[in-house]
Amino acid sequence: MKQLLNYTRKELLSITGLAVAHALVAILVWVLFAGDMPTTVLWRQLSLLMGLSITGIILGLIIEQRRRPLNSADDLDELNREIQQSVQAPLLGETRLQSIVDNSPTVIYSKDLDGNYLFVNHCYENLFAVNNDTIKGKSDFDVFSAEQAYAMRENDRQVAGSGQPQVYEENVPHPDGSVHTYLSHKFPLCDAHGKINAVCGISIDITERKQYEQLLLESELRWKFALESGGDGVWDWDLSTGKVFLSTRCIEILGFSELDREDYYRNWEATIHPEDLERMNADLNAHLNNQTKRFSNEHRAQHGDGEYRWILTRGLVVSRDPTGKALRMIGTQTDITDRKQIQWAQLSKIVDGSPEAMLLVAENGLIKFANEPASRIFAYPLGDLIGLSVDELVPMGARHGHDHKRAQFMRENKSRPMGQSRTLKALRKDGSEFPVEISLTPIELDNQRSLIVSILDISERKHIEHEMLLMAMVYKAIGEAVIVADAKNKIIAVNEAFTRLTGYCEQEVLGKSTDLLKSGRHDSDFYQTMWHSLTLTGHWQGEIWNQRKNGEIYHEWLVINSIYGTDGAVERRVAMFSEITAQKQAEQTIWRQANYDPLTDLANRRMFQDRLDQEIKKAQRSGHCLGVILLDLDHFKEVNDTLGHGMGDILLQEAANRLLGCVRQADTVARLGGDEFTIILSALDSEFSVDRVAQGILEKLSEPFSLGEERVYISVSIGITFYPQDATDSEQLIKNADQAMYSAKQLGRNRYNYFTVEMEQFAQNRMRLTNDLRHALANDEFLLFYQPIVEMSSGKIHKAEALIRWQHPVRGMVSPAEFIPLAEETGLINDIGDWVFRVAAKQAGEWRNQYFPHFKIGVNKSPVQFDKHNQSSGDWCVYLNELGLSGDSIVIEITEGLLLDTSNGTREHLFAYRDAGIEVALDDFGTGYSALSYLKKFDIDYLKIDQTFTRNMASDEGDRALCEAIIVLAHKLGLKVIAEGIETEQQFQLLLAAGCDYGQGYLISKPAPAEEIALLLAGQAGS
Repeated sequence: MKQLLNYTRKELLSITGLAVAHALVAILVWVLFAGDMPTTVLWRQLSLLMGLSITGIILGLIIEQRRRPLNSADDLDELNREIQQSVQAPLLGETRLQSIVDNSPTVIYSKDLDGNYLFVNHCYENLFAVNNDTIKGKSDFDVFSAEQAYAMRENDRQVAGSGQPQVYEENVPHPDGSVHTYLSHKFPLCDAHGKINAVCGISIDITERKQYEQLLLESELRWKFALESGGDGVWDWDLSTGKVFLSTRCIEILGFSELDREDYYRNWEATIHPEDLERMNADLNAHLNNQTKRFSNEHRAQHGDGEYRWILTRGLVVSRDPTGKALRMIGTQTDITDRKQIQWAQLSKIVDGSPEAMLLVAENGLIKFANEPASRIFAYPLGDLIGLSVDELVPMGARHGHDHKRAQFMRENKSRPMGQSRTLKALRKDGSEFPVEISLTPIELDNQRSLIVSILDISERKHIEHEMLLMAMVYKAIGEAVIVADAKNKIIAVNEAFTRLTGYCEQEVLGKSTDLLKSGRHDSDFYQTMWHSLTLTGHWQGEIWNQRKNGEIYHEWLVINSIYGTDGAVERRVAMFSEITAQKQAEQTIWRQANYDPLTDLANRRMFQDRLDQEIKKAQRSGHCLGVILLDLDHFKEVNDTLGHGMGDILLQEAANRLLGCVRQADTVARLGGDEFTIILSALDSEFSVDRVAQGILEKLSEPFSLGEERVYISVSIGITFYPQDATDSEQLIKNADQAMYSAKQLGRNRYNYFTVEMEQFAQNRMRLTNDLRHALANDEFLLFYQPIVEMSSGKIHKAEALIRWQHPVRGMVSPAEFIPLAEETGLINDIGDWVFRVAAKQAGEWRNQYFPHFKIGVNKSPVQFDKHNQSSGDWCVYLNELGLSGDSIVIEITEGLLLDTSNGTREHLFAYRDAGIEVALDDFGTGYSALSYLKKFDIDYLKIDQTFTRNMASDEGDRALCEAIIVLAHKLGLKVIAEGIETEQQFQLLLAAGCDYGQGYLISKPAPAEEIALLLAGQAGS
């Protein structure tokens, strides 16, 4: 092909790939088709094939002017020279090119990058009534509608932006109003430097082709819908040849192979289920013999996979010979397997879901389906019942002729309700007979007549009727009250038990209505339900409130049975009843015990939850708000510990009475357990009314409680939340109130707090922090800092206090004040405290060996760690021995409040430290409850003056006097004194003058890592 075009490799590379491709296509088209194709048609084909290439346009113009075929190699050489001349010297043929482009039947145009027209040919001018001279500088917006112009402009931008030719279908309105579809080939034009400066387009009107394609598509859709609508398969049977045409869908439905399609024949009769064949042939022959207008039959056909499927086959003879013989029949086949399965599923649900025994009996008497109630009353396993002849359930005496009666009934095709059947007998598997009532409903299933049989076992009813007959003779002797009434509910007899129970004698009630005993406690719906049951079943039983002659209301258990005459009408109703008032009272007692607190007689947690749920529903309907208050008595444990649980119970009872006096009768007060109470304030007009209630509770509970000879004062912490402002469900409301109550305790107790979103966030943060704390030790997130303690007289560092720090992986450094309370609450303080001791002890050993043989480290120990179950004191002593350290290397720092704990656990720990030589320091002395006698009892070694006193001693004479007094007191008791929080030189000098032994604070050093303290010790050792 390179030789055909006579281009050098360099020349080929200089022409764009698309241009070469279009040139090749143009030559091939000319060679193959030019001899027989009209020039105008050839031009359209070339325009379409050459697309966007200027080179293609030039080739097309040359071919247009040649108008003769290529018959020899010389002709090809001549064409090649013309192509080469046109490509290499376009300016020489510009007039010629312009002439051919202008006279082309194809729309040709070019635009600059701003969308302004540079050139349009005559075809464009004629179609859109514009002039090439006047359109220059204008855009599509000056020729077409804005919507169309926007679309064209966007296509131009895509071509210029991509730098590649593109093809679009564009809907363009003509001046006459008609809209034509154009296939537009657009490509970028470049300047001498290869920069894109314009877009050229060649558009061909393809409106007629599009219309033809649409008509063809619609025609195909109509035929397809006609042949395969609704999922049906179509068949065409030529009866003269026996051949059958099957549509694709028909083949799918029948599961035929491609061989069946090719042969156009299939022995349909062989695929029909034997049970359906006779009827199918009968229906088909009736139509072929012109006895029916149409053929329609449901039958089972064997699918190609061997399984049977239900098929609905419908057809119509469309051609007969002069004698009426069918020649051609066309029809459809529909797979109705799913529909049949749905029918059976629905029938199965009806039968299975029925509380009555139900059987589905086939025309031959075999049971095709049965439900569990049928299995129970006939005492057959369900699997054995299915497939059994229904005659096997008929007693031998009635079995003769039963099959003929069944066949006759099926032919009549009439239902027989249960009320129309006389009492019959049925036979169980074990041979026992029992009375039944049945209803029969004919039904056609799968081309076969069947019966739905409903069976009601009336053994119990018969037994009751028999018992009622006996009761008529002995009712006066039985202990239960009996009333016999006629069909109009007039009393005709009573027994002596009736008189004893109701106070009415027989003469007073005979001829009176049974309404005589009504209490008025039941509404009309209650009695309507009762009479509905009596009318339907002849029986009712249940609990009822009735009234004695003296007006007293009592609770009774009532059983009513109906006695029927031979005509089936009610003749008598017999009511038996006994008083259950005492039983109901016992039940009420049990219910109250389950729902009320036995100590305070307030609602318990279960009742509170139920009432809160009910009040929320009421508030939703009414639009009112409600308040939930959670209360916790402050320091109640101290009452129990000092005065005993008996006095604590008295206090709780009195507190409950005071709470009831603070709220309305409609409000609910509950005790959740211990010293925790809750209140539901319903139907609140506003939130402000709760202030009065909360303030009243604070005042009432702050009043003294008289417990025997003691007068006790307590306070209460209250949390308050509202529905729907804070939450809309009971669980969240309780949680909110608890958070608010917790906040009240944190703020000093004896107050009330309203729930805020910040509390919830605090609680969530607290929960997350607690969860993180559980893993902090394992993740090695704790650090120990040390704060030096100097000897006041020498200024030398003799001791240090170990202070734990938590380096949280996300939150950074967490303050001990934030996580130590959580550790104490969760019990994690034991493991954390043990870790602190071991790290501090090891550090003490290192510093003793390196710097100061008598160096001591103070370790804080939480009161929680003194629990009797905590064996840390012994373990710590063992660990010191393992390190080769004496007990005086560690100082255990405790708080004053711990000394008030008289439990054995605290004493054992402190005595163990004393025996091991471990010194004990009393931290924050003067800020809590101090019992001086305990200082000697537990061999306290150091008193640590709290920084609140140290901080102000320079400016406050009272604090200075307290510090001096503590120092003198400690020295008198043989104790050393450590002053905390020394921040200024003046404080240091005042404490030194007062005789203070040791001091610590920021003046000396802030808490620091062990490495920094080691530097201080090293510097001290070298001085």
